[in-house]
Amino acid sequence: MSKKESVVNTTEAPAVDESRWKQELEQLDRLLTGRLTEAEAKEYAKSELAKHDGVVHTIEVELVRGRAVLTSTSFLPRADRKRLEDRIESLEGDLAIARKLREASILKCGSGIRAAKDADKHRPRWQELRQRQQTIEAATGFARGRQPELNFSMPHKFVG
Repeated sequence: MSKKESVVNTTEAPAVDESRWKQELEQLDRLLTGRLTEAEAKEYAKSELAKHDGVVHTIEVELVRGRAVLTSTSFLPRADRKRLEDRIESLEGDLAIARKLREASILKCGSGIRAAKDADKHRPRWQELRQRQQTIEAATGFARGRQPELNFSMPHKFVG
């Protein structure tokens, strides 16, 4: 082997140890089974953001309405005015909480998208190994006569 050939051989992709493919499949099953793909994680994040935005928007609308009523009704009795101010204060607290929950959801969904993106790198190998397992199971099932589509009745020759 020449030096050029040995350089070519060392720059190729490292060989995958196929003797442990079942362990690799089990590990990938644990990692990927039930996990969202990147596209699904993005769609989930989009729906979560819409849900939180809806809550924030609803509270903001109520706050604007309450403040408008408070400024336009200077003739309200002191008790009603106090009740209205308390309601506005309560809504401001609710709005702060809703915004914090929204931010937490954004962070959580962002990390979920990153995790899904990292996991998606393993999906082709997982699918390859799952296909290998299915092929092996089909072959062993066929060898043992367990293929339901191959079980048909043969005409019998009766000796009389």
